[in-house]
Amino acid sequence: MEQLNQLIAYCEPNSYVLKVAYLGRALMAYKSEEDFYCMYNIWDAEEIDAILNFPNESAKREFDELYDRAHSRRLGNRYPSPYNDRSNCINYVVCNNSPRYGRYLHGKWNVMKGNLVLRELPFVRLLLSGDRWMRCHHCLIYAPLVLIPCRGCSIMLYCSKSCRDRAKQEYHSFECPIIFMLLSQYTPIEVLALRSTICAYKKFYEMPSVLENFIRSVCMSEKWVHQYCNPNGRYKNPEDAYGKVYQLATNRSRLTREKLTIDGLRGVALAKLLVRANNIPTSNVKLLAELTVRHMHILRVNALVLHCSLDAEP
Repeated sequence: MEQLNQLIAYCEPNSYVLKVAYLGRALMAYKSEEDFYCMYNIWDAEEIDAILNFPNESAKREFDELYDRAHSRRLGNRYPSPYNDRSNCINYVVCNNSPRYGRYLHGKWNVMKGNLVLRELPFVRLLLSGDRWMRCHHCLIYAPLVLIPCRGCSIMLYCSKSCRDRAKQEYHSFECPIIFMLLSQYTPIEVLALRSTICAYKKFYEMPSVLENFIRSVCMSEKWVHQYCNPNGRYKNPEDAYGKVYQLATNRSRLTREKLTIDGLRGVALAKLLVRANNIPTSNVKLLAELTVRHMHILRVNALVLHCSLDAEP
């Protein structure tokens, strides 16, 4: 499966080889009784057929029959999604802050065991190399039978087109031209720090003056407090989305002058790399480097490493 996913990642987009790889994965999914993933791969192959415009009619009939068998066995939808449906009972709880207890949930009604009460999506995430051929690089779900590559770099794999689009919108459009260099020459903390910088830059509409003014106001204000009250984990307001990250504790006070210097130099190198690859004005290097270094210090204290089994979601 890893070899097949590598082939899908590195073969030419919309090519005959890619189509055959999707169909091969569809057969594997059907034999494993993963009907919903079987349909998903056939759907991807049909999209390539529409672009190539010279389908093999006998093979098409064979895989149409396979799709119908998978559809009948699962009784699924024509366009399946790799996500499981979950109930949301946010109306049963309220999230409060208290000087004595900190952040806590208070139940308003009885909550049934197994219900999803509250979720908070991470500001940014990074998949470590061990599972890179088997998990989505955006949501981290284990989905080896449906992974599709980024059309630009082919290094990043996603469980669905929606994840691919969200990753591109949030950060990957900026890191795509340099992702191979980032993964080969920088540590995961440094890559994650730069990705956090990109997310912050894009959330403030790629307006560095607005982002810098917000940062300076947070630094000068001791009363700036983020309210944790969004039931879906997403914040439309850039101040709310990024402010709770920027104010996290850092490990700066425990670092030697030598280590601070190394972090500063690495931050500047990453910022210059980002600026050159995306035609960002060079006047923004100082701000981007400052944020990247701060993110390194924050991540060393606050980054959560998830260890997942093959059959469990992260």
